[in-house]
Amino acid sequence: GNYKTFSDSAAEAYVTSTALNVKPKYYVNDNIYIGGTLGYGSYTINLDLTNNVAIKSTNENGFIYGLEGGYQHHNGVLARAGYKKTSIEDGGITLDLSSFYVGIGYKF
Repeated sequence: GNYKTFSDSAAEAYVTSTALNVKPKYYVNDNIYIGGTLGYGSYTINLDLTNNVAIKSTNENGFIYGLEGGYQHHNGVLARAGYKKTSIEDGGITLDLSSFYVGIGYKF
């Protein structure tokens, strides 16, 4: 085969996604809840060298799962933190994507 060696180069991966998630919540008391996340997403992955040469671009699908906990005040202000993870596979290579998030919101 004809192989190219990239020495002294770095690669960057860019992932964009669109997903649909279901997030049921269980209220431990009037203000505190725990919940899960279950969903399915579509992911576009672009792997580039630092000199903007595209190495690989692919579209894959995968399941999403996670946990979330939060506090909702009676006036509608809420704070939450959670963790989500998905695994996608392309050509025998598995890519694990995970994220930890925190947020403040207002529920009408």
